[in-house]
Amino acid sequence: MFGDPVTNPKGWKTGQLNELCDVDYDEYVKRVARSIPLPGDIIYCREGARFGNAAKIPTGKKVCLGQRMMLFRADSKVATPEFIWAFLSCERTYQQAVRRVGGTASPHVNVEDIKAFATIIPPLPLQEKFALISKTARHRTHPANLARV
Repeated sequence: MFGDPVTNPKGWKTGQLNELCDVDYDEYVKRVARSIPLPGDIIYCREGARFGNAAKIPTGKKVCLGQRMMLFRADSKVATPEFIWAFLSCERTYQQAVRRVGGTASPHVNVEDIKAFATIIPPLPLQEKFALISKTARHRTHPANLARV
């Protein structure tokens, strides 16, 4: 009906996706009312196709969480963001999530179940060493491999 969006054989006007969307700042404010995601925070997908994925928010990015996401902010007295990211990304943690999955059409884990995931709590200096290693490692390195360093 519309033709190939890349080659545009019908000669339609071109632009960017955001020109087709209503970007509502008030909606952003509502979504971040509890806590504005900050660089270094960890986001975790608890439902759907990206179930079990974790990512650290980079510097210079403004993030708004959807309903299926959780935000983790490291308590600097006991943990580093890099350790929390690696923990949430490792296979053992994923298996904890899978054991708690509810729903059939779209897997999801309840927030309270995620908060109760069993974890180790290594000494903070060791976590800080891991953080330095993970920052210097290539971006494609999987956190599970980094944790073995």
